Amino acid sequence: MRTGLGLAVIQKIEYPIESTTFAAVNSAVVDALLSAAGIFSERSSLMREETSAFLKQIELRLHYDGFEIQNLDLTLTVRQRLPDTLLDSINSEIRKPLFLNKDQLTVKQYVIETAAHALQVQALALIG
Repeated sequence: MRTGLGLAVIQKIEYPIESTTFAAVNSAVVDALLSAAGIFSERSSLMREETSAFLKQIELRLHYDGFEIQNLDLTLTVRQRLPDTLLDSINSEIRKPLFLNKDQLTVKQYVIETAAHALQVQALALIG
């Protein structure tokens, strides 16, 4: 088993909040998966844009290299609580292109009103 960590920090949330949040989540997930696979240095050559299509491309690359995503844990630290519907959307939009079951992805948020950033996303990936 191999682990990777991804981090994305947004100083100011741009509206619509969904777009900013999804971009940060995708960036952190990509970093975590590429780090776990030991191919983070290829991020710029692989990366076109941080979308679900790109996540699918990463999943295919991992599969080609003999890896399978075992677990993905996302922690969002925010100044203001995000709507539960947004967290549900994140869960769904990350699970689909990566072919993850519900029990393979955890999305949680912590509200810290005095945080220096508007949004921080930490992604921890376990692949094997």
